[in-house]
Amino acid sequence: CSWTLENPDPTKYSLYLRFNREEQVCTHFSPMVLPLDHYLANYTCDPRGEAASPPPAHQRPEEEEEDEEAELELCEGAGPFTFLHFDKNFVQLCLAAEPEAAPRLLAPQALEFRFVEVLLINNKNTSQFTCSVLCRWLEECLQAPGARRCGFTHAGCSC
Repeated sequence: CSWTLENPDPTKYSLYLRFNREEQVCTHFSPMVLPLDHYLANYTCDPRGEAASPPPAHQRPEEEEEDEEAELELCEGAGPFTFLHFDKNFVQLCLAAEPEAAPRLLAPQALEFRFVEVLLINNKNTSQFTCSVLCRWLEECLQAPGARRCGFTHAGCSC
């Protein structure tokens, strides 16, 4: 199961994601992201780190290694948050189980939990709104129990 986010112009915009760690979501859904330069129909990440569809036959071995390294498992970090920044055309968010399975796998409070937040930022002209969201993310991270590393760079914002 996956959703694909499209960056309309990676030379102008960046995609920022904040993953909010929730143990039940990590256990049952193994969320991961896959940054892509090009949209590949019927291609998605797999919870075991293998592509659900085979890569194109013309792909060289070093390109296959790059693809495998590009998959980021969101639950690997121990902290409450993971911040990600992408200057790619597409970013796929993948889950190991279908969302329809959530009511039988997750407690009610986990069902209402917002585990991924996405922000598209104009790199040349950052709005006050986008800066306020980035600053809120940083403040919440700094105040969270067990927060070890909180930070990201965006030159257009000062918190």
